[in-house]
Amino acid sequence: MQLRTLGLILSALLTTLILIVNVTLINASENIKWKTFEAKDGLFTIKYPSNWSPLKLDDEDDSTSLINTGFTYQGKGKSFALINLYGDESIFTNITDKIDSTSAAKQNLQNHKLIQSIECSKYTVNGLGACSQIESFKLDIEGYSIKPLVNQLTVGTIDEDGIEYLILYTATHKQFDDFLPIAEEIIKSFTITGTSRDNDSTTGTDESPELPPLSPSTNGP
Repeated sequence: MQLRTLGLILSALLTTLILIVNVTLINASENIKWKTFEAKDGLFTIKYPSNWSPLKLDDEDDSTSLINTGFTYQGKGKSFALINLYGDESIFTNITDKIDSTSAAKQNLQNHKLIQSIECSKYTVNGLGACSQIESFKLDIEGYSIKPLVNQLTVGTIDEDGIEYLILYTATHKQFDDFLPIAEEIIKSFTITGTSRDNDSTTGTDESPELPPLSPSTNGP
C-alpha cells in the first residue's frame, strides 16, 4: 500500500516536471478566480484557482482506487506546486499509522528530512478531523536532470466506513510557504458528495468565486 502511494506521488511529480517544460506561463497579473472541480461519478467536489490545471493520475496497478486526481501550478523556471488527492479503502484504523507508513516509504529519497512531525489539530478533511505531517526531499527521477528539492504536506483522515483520504501538497522548497495558504483553501474545500466507485473525472467548471481571488508569487527558486 505505501509503495503504491509513493509510486503515485512520484508519477504525478514527473507529470508536473514535464509540464514545466511544455506549458506556457500564466501572467501573474491576470485576475485569478476559484473554480469547482466535480468528479464525473459525483463522488467529490473541490475548489482550485483558475491558474492551476487538473490532472488525471493513472494507476495501472490499482484500478479500484476511489480517488486519484491532481492539480498543478507551474511557476517560473523550475518552480511548481501540486495537490494530489487519494481515496481508497484503508488497511489502517488509525490515520497516524497511515501517515507513518507513507513517510516510511519515502525514507530512502535523496535529502529526506522530517520538517514537522504528525499533528492532529490543524486540519479537517470533508468535515472530519485530520492529521498532517511535513517532509522535505529531493526528487531524483530517472532520465531527468531536474532534481528539485521539494517540501510535502500530507493531510489525511479515515472515515467511519474505513475509507482513507489523503491530500498531499507538494511545492519546490522556496515556494512552499508562499503557496501554503492556497493549498489550505483547496484542502478545506474538499467535499465528498457521493458513493460511486467510478473514479473518472471531469475538468473544472467556472463559477463566481466564494473565496477571494489569489495571486500567488511566481518568483523562481
